Amino acid sequence: MRPLLAIVLFAACASGCSSTEKPPPANLGHIIACTMKVQGEWGFWLIYIQDGLQKRIATCTDAGPDWSPDGNEVAWSDGAKVRIMRLDGREPREMSGGPGWAPAWSPDGKLIAFGTLNSIQSREIDGANSRVWTVADVACEHPTWSPDGLRLAVTDSKGDLVITDGKSEKRVPLNGARHPDWSPDGKRILLDAPDGAIRAYMVESGEIVPVGNARGSDPSWLRDGKGFLTVWLGSGDDSPSVYEWDSEGRIGTRLTSRDEVRDASGNW
Repeated sequence: MRPLLAIVLFAACASGCSSTEKPPPANLGHIIACTMKVQGEWGFWLIYIQDGLQKRIATCTDAGPDWSPDGNEVAWSDGAKVRIMRLDGREPREMSGGPGWAPAWSPDGKLIAFGTLNSIQSREIDGANSRVWTVADVACEHPTWSPDGLRLAVTDSKGDLVITDGKSEKRVPLNGARHPDWSPDGKRILLDAPDGAIRAYMVESGEIVPVGNARGSDPSWLRDGKGFLTVWLGSGDDSPSVYEWDSEGRIGTRLTSRDEVRDASGNW
């Protein structure tokens, strides 16, 4: 992100991201979907960065949102069902089928993968053609798609990374890392580590390496692969905020303030 733009974005949110819910702006621009605590209550929110406005969509504690490949729709979980909504905050709809959490949109925009109590599944957007990708003796969560749409990466409750094509799987011990997100170029899977550092699993070499100075949790790539978001309680922050990092994790810019945030994802 260019320095001037970073300043503009931060200034907008610092002054306007208050605890007052407002209607969506006419010019939607960059949007953060996240779980946010406002006036003591957790909910699923959209934050319109350039206008400094925000809109509550639902009351829930772990929305785990993910944007469609074109950035025009967002999927999230209300704690029971996966729901899908246009980016303007209107026309939310429920994806048919059983309960699911932490939805992840496939690269072609046709499928959504999600976690259940004992498996990772995917369905078409209308809820048809359910497929089970992995059933484990321990819970798996937070699926993320490879760019070719042929594999999923998840973490299990042991803190291991599991990469599967639905028939066979590769397991990588991670010592507690979570929230994988596969890079658009397919080379890295970002993870948050228990010590607060962001690390990357290098798909070709199998190495696990630090990603610059990036810190926080719930890393989420931006669509062009030139940067990613995390949620971090940075120095001087009153509560965990959304930070944008360049692709190498060298420069972090705070995009939100005041209200506590979880699992943020951007549509740009």
